Amino acid sequence: MAVLKRIFLWLYVAILVISASFFGYYFYFKTSFISELKEGSKVINTALGPVEYALVGATEGPVILYIHGTPGGYDRALTLGNRYRFLVPSRPGYLRTPLSSGETPEAQAKLYKALLDKLDINSVIVWGSSGGGPSAIEFATRYPETTKGMISLQALSSSWENRPPGAESLTEQSDLEVWFLIKLFEFMGDEAIVEFFLPNPKNQNMVLSDQEELENLKKLFWSIWPISLRKEGYDNDFENYWDLSLPLDKLDIPILAIHGTEDINVNIRHSEELVKIAKNARLHVVNGGDHSMPFSHDEEIDKVVDDFITEIMTN
Repeated sequence: MAVLKRIFLWLYVAILVISASFFGYYFYFKTSFISELKEGSKVINTALGPVEYALVGATEGPVILYIHGTPGGYDRALTLGNRYRFLVPSRPGYLRTPLSSGETPEAQAKLYKALLDKLDINSVIVWGSSGGGPSAIEFATRYPETTKGMISLQALSSSWENRPPGAESLTEQSDLEVWFLIKLFEFMGDEAIVEFFLPNPKNQNMVLSDQEELENLKKLFWSIWPISLRKEGYDNDFENYWDLSLPLDKLDIPILAIHGTEDINVNIRHSEELVKIAKNARLHVVNGGDHSMPFSHDEEIDKVVDDFITEIMTN
């Protein structure tokens, strides 16, 4: 019996040590991660409330007001490269921009203008990606004198009816659960991460063969975490995007819509509707592209974007 007691005691101590080490590492990782997020951005008080933002990329050239998707934050800019100057705000409810700064797409558009005024920026190209589409459309409609053009990348232009199964449940998970899931995928390797984001094997191979885009995809994974710092924005998007009515007919600026034929997160009909109604819009279809096509079809998308920006900046 004495031997059994010692065995159980050592097992108990081992479990305590392992648990303490696990949670100690987790809290250290989380604290360091949040600290790095804060170091990579600034918070500025505008006339409409505080906004977190980052100004990244090139040091000169046109400013692209990049509106991130659902979920996200300013850290989505980590995958954009250095070809242009990107001004990337965290939309209200994400990271350090409070939801009170703007709950609706219309209010968020006004907030972006207040941010530009505070930074003394009087001209931008607005880029709305995915769930950033509604407020980008509102911005371009309300401030055509400030907007030289708009890029809509697989973005919402109307109600988000065909949502991916289980999408609403993301914010029901704890930071620890989501962290463990991401770490598990990292442990399983690059192929597991790529398969999680891209359903088409051909697209998977395209990313796996491009080390730079593979690393960018890994960064994207972490831009949903900590979920507790993005929950308000995510839940607010879901509430607002159920029933959207956007002023597409009032858009009167050059518009480039880019969408993939295999996008199951945001159906291509959103871009088709935008191009059909807006006055000066064109659609570039990426055959075989899904919602992660910026990583698998980056060269094609970069060229279309470059050509569009060159065109509107020279006219």
